[in-house]
Amino acid sequence: MGRREVSTVKLRNVAADCTRDEIIRLCVTFGELRKVELKAPMMGGGAGGAQEAIVTFDEIVDATEAVENLDGAELKGRYIEAGFHRMKEVV
Repeated sequence: MGRREVSTVKLRNVAADCTRDEIIRLCVTFGELRKVELKAPMMGGGAGGAQEAIVTFDEIVDATEAVENLDGAELKGRYIEAGFHRMKEVV
């Protein structure tokens, strides 16, 4: 099985009241989306109720553009941390 390029982006420090639809509107400007998930932090984690968003793009170039443009961007009064999300490979 060959290695696939990572087209999944993790957005950290997303405001707790940010919705999936808001994340979609933010990210779709960079390309077609395959999947969008919001994940609440584990108990005791996250600064002030921050959550994470996991966004999978159809194309690696779109994911790269999203990371480059969203890292440090402000959304709902919080500065987002954007980076590539590596999922565990199932063998």
